[in-house]
Amino acid sequence: MIKKNQPQIIHGQVLPGQNLGGQTGAHTANLDLSLAKNLPKGLYSCIVKVQNKNYPGLLYYGYNSLKQKDCLEVHILNFSQDIYREEIIVTINKFLRPEIKFDNLKELKRQIKKDLALANKQNG
Repeated sequence: MIKKNQPQIIHGQVLPGQNLGGQTGAHTANLDLSLAKNLPKGLYSCIVKVQNKNYPGLLYYGYNSLKQKDCLEVHILNFSQDIYREEIIVTINKFLRPEIKFDNLKELKRQIKKDLALANKQNG
């Protein structure tokens, strides 16, 4: 098992998702769950390398309340390009919080807003 604050690198192809990011205010790049086999579930700060450029981001591994299944997804801060099927490299820096299961979209959106504010503050 990987320790929560031990840097780890995940390398994989961005997979098509269900395009639900617009409902939450945080578009994500979906990755194959098998890439997180030794990662504790939760939210992490990370650096995402896309097309040879680095961007700050948030990686989430755990239960996705909208999809009602586990997922591995990364939100790249201040990034809006279509990167489906592109290879990305995610360097996980710090564990931020455990996974949370939400009863409704409103609760999920509230938490995502908090998570994004924290990420933007750290990458200010």
